[in-house]
Amino acid sequence: MSISGGTLPGIPGSGGAGGAMEERYSPSSRALTTCARGSIRQRSTALGGNWLKQRAPRERSYAADARACTGRYCDVFTYANCLRPVSSISKRTENTHVTRRGQRSCGYELVAWRGRHAACGCTRLRVLQGGRMECLNLVQQRQADFVPVDPEDMYVASKIPNQDFVVFQVYRTDDEPDAEFRFEAVIVVHKDLPINNLDQLQGLKSCHTGVNRNVGYKIPLTMLMKRSVFPKMNNHSISPKENELKALSRFFSQSCIVGAWSPNPKTDSYWKSKYSQLCALCEYPNKCNYPDNFSGYEGALRCLAHNGGQVAFTKVIFVKKFFGLPVGTIPASPSNENPDEFRYLCTDGSKVPIRDKPCTWAARPWQGLLGHQDVLAKLTPLREKIKQLADAGASTKPEWFTSVLGLTKKTHHVADNISIKPVDYLKKANYTEVIERGHGPPEHVVRLCITSNVALAKCRAMAVFAFSRDIRPRLDCVQEPSAADCLRSSQSEWAYEERPLCIPQVQDNGSDLASVDDMQVASASKQYLLHPVFHEVYGAGDVKTPHYAVAVVKKNTQYDKIEDLRGKRFENYFSAPLHINSVQAFLCTSESPEFARTECLSPTYIYNKTVQPPVAVHRSCHDPFGSFSGFFAPIYLLKNKRLITSNQCVNDLKNFFSEGLCLPQAEKPENNPAGEDVSLLTKQCADDASPSKCLQDDRGDVAFMSSADLSNLDSSAYELLCLNKENGGRHALANYSTCNIAVAPSRTWLSAKDFQSDVSIAHTPLSLAKLLKNRKDLFNIYGEFLKRDNVIFKNTATGFAATDNVDFEKFKAIHDVISACGISYLI
Repeated sequence: MSISGGTLPGIPGSGGAGGAMEERYSPSSRALTTCARGSIRQRSTALGGNWLKQRAPRERSYAADARACTGRYCDVFTYANCLRPVSSISKRTENTHVTRRGQRSCGYELVAWRGRHAACGCTRLRVLQGGRMECLNLVQQRQADFVPVDPEDMYVASKIPNQDFVVFQVYRTDDEPDAEFRFEAVIVVHKDLPINNLDQLQGLKSCHTGVNRNVGYKIPLTMLMKRSVFPKMNNHSISPKENELKALSRFFSQSCIVGAWSPNPKTDSYWKSKYSQLCALCEYPNKCNYPDNFSGYEGALRCLAHNGGQVAFTKVIFVKKFFGLPVGTIPASPSNENPDEFRYLCTDGSKVPIRDKPCTWAARPWQGLLGHQDVLAKLTPLREKIKQLADAGASTKPEWFTSVLGLTKKTHHVADNISIKPVDYLKKANYTEVIERGHGPPEHVVRLCITSNVALAKCRAMAVFAFSRDIRPRLDCVQEPSAADCLRSSQSEWAYEERPLCIPQVQDNGSDLASVDDMQVASASKQYLLHPVFHEVYGAGDVKTPHYAVAVVKKNTQYDKIEDLRGKRFENYFSAPLHINSVQAFLCTSESPEFARTECLSPTYIYNKTVQPPVAVHRSCHDPFGSFSGFFAPIYLLKNKRLITSNQCVNDLKNFFSEGLCLPQAEKPENNPAGEDVSLLTKQCADDASPSKCLQDDRGDVAFMSSADLSNLDSSAYELLCLNKENGGRHALANYSTCNIAVAPSRTWLSAKDFQSDVSIAHTPLSLAKLLKNRKDLFNIYGEFLKRDNVIFKNTATGFAATDNVDFEKFKAIHDVISACGISYLI
């Protein structure tokens, strides 16, 4: 039986609220049912795979309304009342309000439906966490009628099973309101260049807009790959991106291709040194990045005209502008450049004067509106209302202008087109060929291992999205029953002298990447001989703030170091017969140095202390059992300071805070397999077991928690204990980066190959994270997915970074300290 995942809640086969889980094979994915112990592995081929299984289109009667779905908002507006002059709007009821600030300034109001039969009134736009990927599904399910999309999104839509999407309107610029395509790629050469076919481009000096850009990089690569003289790019000993760079460096003698060649700065620097001829024609060859006078559309032409270039890859409109020629609605303008000295180079080797109609060899289609087939029944009024909205917002550009309609300052001319399937729309410009550009057989893929149906759906969506954005190697998805199975499927075939049953080799039906949390990183790496490749990062902007394990106390307390919080009910320690020396050692280490020099070693003092133990006892609050901040970090701290010394760390932790702890989930069977009495570990817990609430309610003297949750505390009433410093001390909550217990390891992805030996392993996820850094409207891979949190990646993540060996060794050192504790939670 193969569990078919990847659908939305409420859709048959999704396992969501509206239907039971279907148990059948997907015709577009390969289900591998192997192993004597009955484990199930499902591997999905991302492209063409069932990444979001859909219900077939259903008929319904439509009221005169249309629901526009965008990457950030879904809105519903009426055709008849979509636009109203502000002066004609009557007083609203108290539960209606203007959608966004700035709408009234343009004299119109965007009117929305609250529900299917609600009265007309303004309503706030609903935030969509999943971006356009979620919107495509909503349109397909008739929960929305259209969504503004890029050509790449049209490609994604064409891969959804049972889809019936149509492109019914396109967005153009005011400069080119009648142009068929957004970009038209051309080659420009000197008029006297002795060249008769594209093969003769070999050995020339080339000028490009920049790496990964359409007309200056993707399209030339796509077309040149068809030429027999272009170097092959299927060397699996290097990554797909390096294959491209190597081929370009062998084909052209010198070039200018600026930009980030790799999302990893070290790899980027290494490649630019190794293939330095690809930067030789740039303004700053050693930098080879933006800004550069010889990059971009016009920069490529400047490189051709003034910096020794022999061929330039750019687009038509900028050729016209560069030479001062009229284009679209733009009149001719003065230019110091002479168009008669240059020519367009056509695919057949012929040349066309710059003043004549250009010969293009590929194009990028316009953005547009994508809807389902049912919108065709009301197409005319829908188109008209969208045009009216576009005109209404054109001058002031209110927020809904972009967030709802997808229009921009440059692209806001709405043009009708013959309704067409997205796949056919792309083919008109030969753009499908550009998107699907490969590197030759055998195809290089990176296989991501996940453990749930929801994660499988998200992985498939990420795979086709990344592929549409020219991110290679292609992402593939492998489903295993558990995280441990994922780690086994990612391990090297030499991880065991004798391979256990059901542990596949990497080259067979295994995976390349599997994730673990917190302290499992070190144990998983050791047990399965895996390498940390990349990890999640947290924080806003360019500052990638890690999480820290911290200890928080109330300001009005006197604690400065962990020793101050030790409970002193000695019966916990002296329940067994003791030698006098062991008692002396314990008592003297708990007293001041002055007292130790005088009386603490006397037998009388020892007797008095054991008979009458001190009454000072302490309590603690923790993040859940198994968490780094609430569990592993305090154990590591106490054990590293030799405040607990046995291999029964959980029991020692209980004795250290002898008045009880709140350690949530300590009572769970998987955390207490021996069934021991753990009542003291949860004694201080209440309905709200969070460490911040526990501390606030005075159920604990110290809270061991994550720095990510410090916002729940009043900074004027609480302080941090600086337990990472030898002499302790205290600091404000805002200073957790310098006052903490330890840096918490992020969720980390492991592979049998390390990043240094095979950069392609992490290239796809790192590139995806870089692309979506400021574009959550496209696909929010960190947010909620199918109403589930922390699917594949944590909701709090803001990006990925390659794991540095130095950082990993720090976490490994912590793991080694507590590895003797006998905690079954560790893998």
